[in-house]
Amino acid sequence: MRLKYIDGLRAFAVLAVVLAHHSVYLVPTAFGVTLFFVISGFVITRLLLKEHAIVGGFRVKAFFARRALKILPPFIVAISLPTFLLWHKEHFDSMAVFSQHFFFYNWYQIFNLNIAAPKPSGNAVLQGSQVVWSLAVEEQFYILVALLWFLLSRKLDAVRSLRITFLVAFFGSVLIRAWIANFGEFERSGAEIVARIIWGTDCRLSGIALGGLLAISVSGAKPLISQSNWLLTQIQKYSRTFFVIGLCLIPITYLTHKVMNQTFSDIFDLTFQELAAYLLIATGLTQKGWPHAIRRMVEAKPIQLIGIASYSIYLVHFPFKRYVTFGLLNLDQDRLMQLGGSIHFWVLTIFPGLFIAAFISIIPGLIIHQIADAPMEKYRRRWRIQSEDSVTNPSSAN
Repeated sequence: MRLKYIDGLRAFAVLAVVLAHHSVYLVPTAFGVTLFFVISGFVITRLLLKEHAIVGGFRVKAFFARRALKILPPFIVAISLPTFLLWHKEHFDSMAVFSQHFFFYNWYQIFNLNIAAPKPSGNAVLQGSQVVWSLAVEEQFYILVALLWFLLSRKLDAVRSLRITFLVAFFGSVLIRAWIANFGEFERSGAEIVARIIWGTDCRLSGIALGGLLAISVSGAKPLISQSNWLLTQIQKYSRTFFVIGLCLIPITYLTHKVMNQTFSDIFDLTFQELAAYLLIATGLTQKGWPHAIRRMVEAKPIQLIGIASYSIYLVHFPFKRYVTFGLLNLDQDRLMQLGGSIHFWVLTIFPGLFIAAFISIIPGLIIHQIADAPMEKYRRRWRIQSEDSVTNPSSAN
């Protein structure tokens, strides 16, 4: 079954990230990436369960072949090639670049918080490529879940064991955030504690695990305690209400910083965002869960196109801003804000120039998707089982 609204959510996520990187904050800064994490956990777990139901096990080689064919071609075009071409001019840091290409860049950032700052001899990595920290988190998760599923998949209680693992990962991740916020040896005056929570794989597993738990719930697997999945039943029964709750949870992190202390925000901001993403995905599974107008909007062809190409857009939009908008065109932040003037709306001041720059930065991602990602679909298809249904449009499947 094709879930087109998932690509619509991907489009929303990547647009939130792109706008935030152009200083347009329509939603909390971290929400776009958080939504990506929950979607990834949902999609990959759903695919694994479908494969397990058909072949009774886990095809490790096929799993990593599909993942490599999805991740590497756009990454090479958007990150690797520009890094190689600019190496002599920029004098990149070898270890930083190595960590990007072997997917532990998030930890490199944590232990080198000045990684984004220019060095005396140049930049540590390709300007704007710092966004690949989230890709590192996802790839570390995929390695962990592949190892886990390889050990569990042939057992009679494989799905039950996977659910327990995801529950432990979710609550454990929240507890790790609580420990770091209260006892972590970081300087509160600096960015260390926020960086550790935002970038740390252990702190972000909760979102991916929550998506996995939703996938297990909708697969029909028996719950751990009751005879029926009470929570999912209530979400489906009152889907429109839970959809509104999900929307309301998105901006709540704006308020926690004003009415709660910093420690509470460090622990629960991401949790609220993860729950929002969970509810949006869960209610989208029911035909009447979303208002008809919103479903039509997210399933419109332009939104679907952005969602399908979201990975390529995510990779290239920030380097494009740094090297083309700021560098080649010499349109810095102040000039972009002056471009088109400003529009005052209630308590907001809107700068059309920032929106224009943000949407122009999407174009390279659409191009890279067409030349590097879409052509790989025929090869990815070879590693899928023939009776497997795509969770989304095939070109956007993990």
